[in-house]
Amino acid sequence: MFSMRKNLLIAVMAFLIVLAGCTGVVGIIVEEGIKQKAQELLDQTMDIVDELETSPASYDLLREIIYVPESDASDSEVVDMVLSSSEILVYDLTTPSTLTSCSVISVEELSSRAIPWSLANKPEFVENVYAITIEGTTEDGTKTFFSIPMIEVSGKEYFWSVYIYTSKDIVITPSTEVRMYPQFLFY
Repeated sequence: MFSMRKNLLIAVMAFLIVLAGCTGVVGIIVEEGIKQKAQELLDQTMDIVDELETSPASYDLLREIIYVPESDASDSEVVDMVLSSSEILVYDLTTPSTLTSCSVISVEELSSRAIPWSLANKPEFVENVYAITIEGTTEDGTKTFFSIPMIEVSGKEYFWSVYIYTSKDIVITPSTEVRMYPQFLFY
């Protein structure tokens, strides 16, 4: 009887060890998957920034990298905020010198604070928030590093969202405002 318990205990422990190893592997696979998605978003952004240097910003093009709920897409204030917030990306990718290549170094899930980004008042449509650290190389070979947020909405990645928020809690008559999430604290 004792030997049967011992064998069962050994089998359970072996199963738990294998299971623990699998979750580590699954975690690595998930991490690499999100890093690859971040790199794809960054590559798409580099192409868009190249286009922005030769022509005015295209709202529809920017909506590929900045999430706007379909119900808010035609609001003129939303359009203005998307166009003006895109300057953050242009600044990061062209200052102090235009980057010729970019690579995602790391992706970390965020849940609390991330200076200079405020994570307060997360909209319901945002599933996850990440900080991506990017290494850029300029034409003369200088390397630069910066971090930027990335959100996940319906399984697709964007840098941030611009949307209309309706305040229902404070006043009898609801009021609306255009918000950006995560909010750049210096914007």
